[in-house]
Amino acid sequence: MKELLKLVRCELWKYKRNKVIPLLTMLAVLFPLALVIMTRSRIDGAQDCRALYNYYDYVFGSNIVYSFMLFLPCLIGSVGAVLFFAERDNDTFKNIRSIPITCGQLVLVKLAVLYLWAVFYAMLTTVSVTVFCAAVNYRAVYDFPFKLMVSILAGIMIVSFSLPAVVMVIYFNQNYVLSILLAFSYSILNWFFLILFAGHEMIVKFLPLITGLFWVSFILDYRKKALFGDYVSPVHMSDHLRVFVSLVIIFTLSVTLILRFYKKWSR
Repeated sequence: MKELLKLVRCELWKYKRNKVIPLLTMLAVLFPLALVIMTRSRIDGAQDCRALYNYYDYVFGSNIVYSFMLFLPCLIGSVGAVLFFAERDNDTFKNIRSIPITCGQLVLVKLAVLYLWAVFYAMLTTVSVTVFCAAVNYRAVYDFPFKLMVSILAGIMIVSFSLPAVVMVIYFNQNYVLSILLAFSYSILNWFFLILFAGHEMIVKFLPLITGLFWVSFILDYRKKALFGDYVSPVHMSDHLRVFVSLVIIFTLSVTLILRFYKKWSR
């Protein structure tokens, strides 16, 4: 276990000097800024606390939908390409084989770094939303610690349900530009089917990224209604079971395929 933690630190240190990942992470700040600028007119002259809270919830929810559902899968594929192609591009596979580490451990470490990056992205974008909303009207901000925890959950779930994009990136084993396009196509396909089948709930709720945000949406809705004394509508246990089973299947298959493809072209 200690050896794996050391490898995680090594990966983090190595990619700290990478110019691509910090640039991608900056989107966590830029998108909330643009979102607040475009929507600040919604609370012009508002004095009621509930109206201000609704604005903060609106910006936070919009950031979850677009920044997490649209941008984050693309960024995960891009960061995954940087993580998994580093040894190929630098021709360091021979050096890695000289140390006692299996291919499975290396893949596990890279996935751990990918999850850590997503958690950092989620925290940064939530802090950005809060700071920019506070700049418009500081009274709009409420329940920040809870929203921060929910955003971390959203980041973890979106990474898990975006692992098929990482599978495609590793399988095709192309340059960074094509890898970004592959990851972007995965996100766009989810949005395309969401729009195409918007009136068919039974189809929409099985889309990977929609499934990934189900618990996030449920928790946010429950928390807000509980805080303000509104009626909380029950959710069937079958929906929670569907999300859990989907998570286990996608994660297991994706990790298995990543390990298989990575072993194949790293020889």
